[in-house]
Amino acid sequence: MQSKKQSIMESMLNMISGACIAFTITQIGSIMGFWDISPESNVGLTITLTVVSVVRSYYWRRLFNKKAVQNVN
Repeated sequence: MQSKKQSIMESMLNMISGACIAFTITQIGSIMGFWDISPESNVGLTITLTVVSVVRSYYWRRLFNKKAVQNVN
């Protein structure tokens, strides 16, 4: 079972890698003409979605860890 600190660290590392991938894909899509988004707007969108992703990931991790502990006891 992960501690709360380990859960948030995992969520943060997952978030950083996901944010980099999302930003890169959005920029490539913009360059290729799939959509029109400025780099500044892309950064704002990426930050917003990243924060939501971290909260969501942390919540699910803690919920499943709590369920796992309940099943052991």
